[in-house]
Amino acid sequence: MANSVAVIADPRTGKSYKKEVTPENLSILTGRKIGEEIDGIFFELPGYKLKITGGSTIDGFAMRRDLSISGKKRILVTYSEGRK
Repeated sequence: MANSVAVIADPRTGKSYKKEVTPENLSILTGRKIGEEIDGIFFELPGYKLKITGGSTIDGFAMRRDLSISGKKRILVTYSEGRK
């Protein structure tokens, strides 16, 4: 199984940090939706709340906020998230 990586950004400083996600913590992210908040303790950041703002599949397909489906589906989109 490939290692999963979370990119955690601080909007105040503009810096971002990569944290490797352990298999135990990966189960906490599974099933969450974009916009949900999780506790930072799972990423060794106690006292912080982290907001999920996006993600991608192993193939590089971006997650979309307006779709609540699992897997890949063919959809008709105009210029919006994930499409230029």
